[in-house]
Amino acid sequence: MLIFDIETVAHPQAEALIGTPKAPANYRDPVKIATYVAEKAADELEHAPLDADLCTVRAIGARMITKSGSTIGAFEQDVVKIVGVDGTEEEIVREYWVTFAGQGGRCCGYNILGFDLPVLLRRSFAMNIDVPLPPSLARYRIGPVYDLYAILYNWGPGRGLKWVAERYGLEVEAPGVDGSQVAGMTNDQLRAYMQSELKLLDQLYHRMKSVYWGQWAG
Repeated sequence: MLIFDIETVAHPQAEALIGTPKAPANYRDPVKIATYVAEKAADELEHAPLDADLCTVRAIGARMITKSGSTIGAFEQDVVKIVGVDGTEEEIVREYWVTFAGQGGRCCGYNILGFDLPVLLRRSFAMNIDVPLPPSLARYRIGPVYDLYAILYNWGPGRGLKWVAERYGLEVEAPGVDGSQVAGMTNDQLRAYMQSELKLLDQLYHRMKSVYWGQWAG
């Protein structure tokens, strides 16, 4: 079982990719149109790190829960790989998919159906990376993808990982730090932050296991 997390930043060409947004058809005042266009573009650029079409992967962190089966690839042990330090984005994403395939697609994370896996697939599409084992993105099932966010909130809207951890008494090593701060982190800060997130995901996985899937899944 591969527990993983990714962190993203805005694509270097995000502003150009966004282009010039269109104002609603009922806008007639040139000043209002210009204001709307500027605000809409700024809002899209601010949220680019969370948009699979407008982001790039800055880092992937993973740890292995060993039970049975093979552990193959660059993410065999607890590791955080940062783009520009441990390889290019293309190299790191390729390495992730090799390890993912070595686990038969069994993975765990928080909102990975809604964000992490779609982003990795979209970035693979953009960089012409072959995915040896496409992940299951099916909803309303537990395994081989264990999206702890989706399971905990029954595939509906829910709360963030840190809130859940603090609410249910898990150990939080980096309180007050989240993915929105990644762009401003040094590589060392990012590595430490992602390692703390992996530990938190591991805790939550084992806390939920006996309640939500128990012996019937991995």
